[in-house]
Amino acid sequence: MHSVIILENDDVMRASISELVESIESLRLEGSSATIEGGLALLKTNPDFALVDLVLDDGLSYDFISTAVSAYDTKVLIVSVLGDESSVISAIQAGADGYIKKDATEVELTSAINSILRGESPMSPTIARHLLRRVKEQEGPEPEAEPQTLLSQREQQVLEALAYGLNYKEVARKYELSHHTVAKYIKTIYRKLSVNTRAQAVVEGVRTGIISMPDANVSQPVDPDAPI
Repeated sequence: MHSVIILENDDVMRASISELVESIESLRLEGSSATIEGGLALLKTNPDFALVDLVLDDGLSYDFISTAVSAYDTKVLIVSVLGDESSVISAIQAGADGYIKKDATEVELTSAINSILRGESPMSPTIARHLLRRVKEQEGPEPEAEPQTLLSQREQQVLEALAYGLNYKEVARKYELSHHTVAKYIKTIYRKLSVNTRAQAVVEGVRTGIISMPDANVSQPVDPDAPI
């Protein structure tokens, strides 16, 4: 069972998402809230997954997203009416693992939830286009050194695992490492790539050719910007 929390300020939408979550056998709803304050209290249950709106009764949820991902290793799927580039990029930079619009159908939302649980990063097509455009804007001249020399082989493996959406525990299990060792590798990767978040590391890794983009189709792109 995967534990889930919901942050949504619209009562009807919150009830609808709650009902959907409870209908999925692999999920257990820990609670829901219309506020960031309530969401922070729910994080103390150490949820595996959070469905989060960007606009809540007591403010924007970017800081909450960052806290959920960095302090609790909680995967975050944004479900928001906002679809402008600024909102999208800010959410991804804060650490969101996926982003879909509120006009998504129940089938699309269910598919997005299942994608998150598989370690993928679901995004609405318009959201993906914002991210792809931002990556292209950030592309610069080729580095003088061979990109592969930036990271050790193990660091490249860990970065690739992050690109596929694996968390600390999953990376540790995959390569038979301790959680502490994985954390050290990730800290080194961030330092070498001059980034602060998982998705920033993935984008930089793809941009410089250190890793290749896994399954880079529009419906399931890799997320560019989540702190671990």
